[in-house]
Amino acid sequence: MFTSLSKVYSYTNPDYLEANRRGEITPEQAKLLGLAWSFLSRIFQWGKGLNGIAVILALVFFFILQLTGIEISAPLALGVFGLVLVLLAVQLGTRFSKSRRQRRVLAEDLQRGIIRDGVGSLNFQRGSYTVLTPDGELYLPYGRGEGLAPGVSYRFYYLQNSRMVLSAESLGEVTPGAVESGLTAILAEANSFKLSSLEANRRGELTPEQSGKLYSSLVAPLILILVPAGALYYYLLQVGYLQEDTLASLLARVTAGGNTGLLVLGGVLLAMAVWGLVLLILTLLDVFGRSVSKLEGIGYRKVSTTTDDDGSTTTRYYYVIGGSKFRVQRSGFSAFEDGLTYRAYFTPWRKVLVNLEVLE
Repeated sequence: MFTSLSKVYSYTNPDYLEANRRGEITPEQAKLLGLAWSFLSRIFQWGKGLNGIAVILALVFFFILQLTGIEISAPLALGVFGLVLVLLAVQLGTRFSKSRRQRRVLAEDLQRGIIRDGVGSLNFQRGSYTVLTPDGELYLPYGRGEGLAPGVSYRFYYLQNSRMVLSAESLGEVTPGAVESGLTAILAEANSFKLSSLEANRRGELTPEQSGKLYSSLVAPLILILVPAGALYYYLLQVGYLQEDTLASLLARVTAGGNTGLLVLGGVLLAMAVWGLVLLILTLLDVFGRSVSKLEGIGYRKVSTTTDDDGSTTTRYYYVIGGSKFRVQRSGFSAFEDGLTYRAYFTPWRKVLVNLEVLE
């Protein structure tokens, strides 16, 4: 069911297993594992969101000062900026030291060749696949589980200190039902779906818990409504156009004044507000309609990257199932296995994915 991809480490390779049972590491394993240290080092990095948090805290600090009427002096601004730089330096230094330490541990493991074994199963957390055993967590080269099936017990052969998996052999027959239910559970965890809601979704129903989560989808439409509408209202108030009694007289005054820029800007802001209103209505229909649609089909992943005028890029991740596209977070994207048959459950209006089931 889960085939090994070319140029990707194969845990069930018979040559690997035979050598690892004897306590040996093949030259091919040593080469591939040596290339995997960069992924392993990212596993141990902490504070990935520190950059953004530090900047946000600085902005909130300056905003509060503005509200309280406190003047932002140059020394104060430089002090806050310096604090942010110190936090970033601490973060980068920690990541660098942990990366070097993990690289050294893995290199020493490969040189010593001490192999341990233990029984465990595939697990997904922190955006990548790992292995859970009674003795703790094991790590997979490159964070992928090709050749391994969720919901199945394996005997894993791994390096002693870095706990990097070398190979794996299944304990007993791999039943299709166990594999499908195991991957369904992993996808639910990665996407914050609820397996307890799956039975209701099969009946076409949206559970109260799922409806509650949809309320977060109201934020974006409200921003699209309030921000453009508020900006347009403030500008019209400042230039005195709101003194007109009717909308027709307001438009006549703007047109007579030859203010083409205001017409274009007002049209754009109004269109954004209208689009936000449409999204708001559709979201409310999903929330209070309490129903789900479903479709079945072969699934695969898709990445969409856009570049803004300033050169910054935005990456969006999608599942494509039965020809329909559903946006997901990066963690859910990493857990997905291409080429399998899925049943997707989603809201009828906004097409928000609320659950996912592996069929075969």
